[in-house]
Order: sequence, then C-alpha cells, then structure tokens
Amino acid sequence: MVDQDKDPVAERTCRQCEQIFEPGTDMEVTDQGTFCRPCFNELAVEVEMLVRQQSQGVSFSAAVVGGLAGAAAGALVWWGFTVVTKIQFGLVAIVIGITVAKGMLMATGGRRSRELQVLSAGIAAGTYFYADYLVKRTFILQQSPEYARTLTLFPDPAVFFNVARVTFDMFTLIFLAITVYQAWKLVEPFEIKRRS
Repeated sequence: MVDQDKDPVAERTCRQCEQIFEPGTDMEVTDQGTFCRPCFNELAVEVEMLVRQQSQGVSFSAAVVGGLAGAAAGALVWWGFTVVTKIQFGLVAIVIGITVAKGMLMATGGRRSRELQVLSAGIAAGTYFYADYLVKRTFILQQSPEYARTLTLFPDPAVFFNVARVTFDMFTLIFLAITVYQAWKLVEPFEIKRRS
C-alpha cells in the first residue's frame, strides 16, 4: 500500500540542495527529511557549533535577575490564585519552576548550561517556600487575624522557618519536587542525539 502523505519526488531529492539522488548515492535519512552526505555533514557542523555556543558567554547576573523576576511572577500567580479562589491548590506552584526558567532564558538570550540549571532549581526552591509561606499566611490570617503583626509579608527568618517546618508535609515535598524539576529541565542544555 502506498503512503499518500509522502511525496515520492521529495524522497528522491536532498532536502537542502534539492540534488536528485541516483542509485547508490551516499545520503542520510533523518526525521526532517533526506539529505545528501555533503549537506548533512555541513548541517551537522552547524548544529554542533550551536550546541557548543549555548553555554558560552552566560551572564550570570542577568540570569539571576531574570530568574528572580520569573520567581516573583510565579509566586504572585500561586498566591493570587489562593487569595481569589480561597483554595490551597499546590499544583499551581509548578508555575514557579516554569516562570523562573523562562525568566532566565529570556534574560540570557536563551543560554543553557548545567550552572544555569543549578541556579534555576535553587531560585525555584527558595521561591516555592516563600510562596508556600504566603499561601499558608493567607489561610492563617483568615482564621486568626491577630497574627498579622507576626506573619508579615517579609517575616523574621525564625517565623518563616517555623511556618515552613510546621506546615511541611508529603504534598509539599511532591509539589516542591515538581517545581524544581520544571526549573531544572527547562534550562537543560541541548544535546546532539546520535543514531546508532
């Protein structure tokens, strides 16, 4: 049975230079099409160069600024969702990991490296705990408004760690792990996958 989606002419020509393949022509078949050997080798060199450049010239100060801007946006989304809906839904917290990573990518011009992964995961973890504090603070103050002087927006470190310790449970750990994973994965360096 003939596949109607495939263009028989396209299968007989190089996707890059449109050279017609004669029987026995050295070619490379990829998911993106079929290439003659010279075109494939040229494209492979360009891709390898781009992959190497992704980790060069990283501005870590810009990465921190972008990550913190993303962290603020993600924390506000989670906290805002809680305030508006009056529902504590931890899964919304994964937006923190996404916004931290996206902020870093935007601030660094799309740079990726292992160092940026560590930085992104660290900012996301710290932000998760702060946003979790804000969410818990909202619910505590609804029940006990007299704690407003103690549970400030920027609390004393002892109060912050006490709230984090008392409210830490299995769901906190699960949502924290998902948040950190998102922050880690989204700035992961691209790698060239070799066919075996």
